[in-house]
Amino acid sequence: MRRVNVTHLALVAALVLVVLLAGGAVAGWYFGKVEDDRLRQMKPYPPDKQQQRAQDLVAALNSRDPRKLQLLRNTSAAPDAPDNLQLDRLIQAAFPLPDCHFALDSVRDRGEQGAMDISWVSSDTRTYRYDMLITENCPGRAPLHRVLAVIAVPYMGGYWTDASLLVEQ
Repeated sequence: MRRVNVTHLALVAALVLVVLLAGGAVAGWYFGKVEDDRLRQMKPYPPDKQQQRAQDLVAALNSRDPRKLQLLRNTSAAPDAPDNLQLDRLIQAAFPLPDCHFALDSVRDRGEQGAMDISWVSSDTRTYRYDMLITENCPGRAPLHRVLAVIAVPYMGGYWTDASLLVEQ
């Protein structure tokens, strides 16, 4: 019968434990890094979501009430704070002419646009753009085709949220 060297056995056990701990630490770091990278990435802004948002925005523009447009506002400030008043002015510039209304024709995805200054959100934030191609219908006049750009910014959970409008035509 062979005798077991307790010191040798303890040394082997300690070595196995160190290897397992090191392997666990490396695996934890790797999977944590992968998860961090996924959290920093923006989720897509799919066409069906853009279409639905555009329909909601056009209906709100037709109401001529800036508060009905679900754009990112400075909710920590008073409703008449400069940031919110600036956004209201942008929205009002996009309203249809008096006695007219908009009809949504289509949406054109323009993708990420890089950094842009949207003062009530951030002075330099990533942006995403899609265009609403609309027809302005007025009594007694030929329909007028217009383009309203919607600028979205990163929001909670890596999703895009609409923040501003740009009137192109």
